[in-house]
Amino acid sequence: MMKRYRFDTKRLQVIFEDSVLDKFQSSTQRYSRDHERGGLLLGRIFPDENKIVVVEATNPAILSSDPTNICVDLEDANAYMLRRWEESDKKITYIGDWHTHPEKNPSPSLMDKFTFFDTYRKSHIDQNLLLCAIIGTNPSLKNGIWLGAQSKFELHRLHRTMHNHKFYSK
Repeated sequence: MMKRYRFDTKRLQVIFEDSVLDKFQSSTQRYSRDHERGGLLLGRIFPDENKIVVVEATNPAILSSDPTNICVDLEDANAYMLRRWEESDKKITYIGDWHTHPEKNPSPSLMDKFTFFDTYRKSHIDQNLLLCAIIGTNPSLKNGIWLGAQSKFELHRLHRTMHNHKFYSK
């Protein structure tokens, strides 16, 4: 499938609205017995500026969850995503996924990397990348959120600036 909107992952800027960071903060796994949480990232894309603004982190229905795994109801997630797309006059779109890890400085597991690639491969998206966010036990810290951009063959890590809600490629 040919993508309509192209982003350069080497100079990509991602901005999180405060409500998304608040959702991450309230969803953290504070204790080892807490179950993983996650969902979709929805946002607005600005390919001419090589920028993505994340406006919402959803919590779709969960089919199953434990401290290290989550399985979301894809029908519920897709229905919500399509509803938001229509309600926003086709301006808010699916831009990726997020989930929690029970660690201070999260990083993707081998299963996460496989899932990110598989999601990218199976998604019907208008852009050439998907975001993947992993939320640690304290997302207000500089390393408390791991953010990557999955393109066709690579997962590129994006780095947080001192300003709390912006990520850039290095």
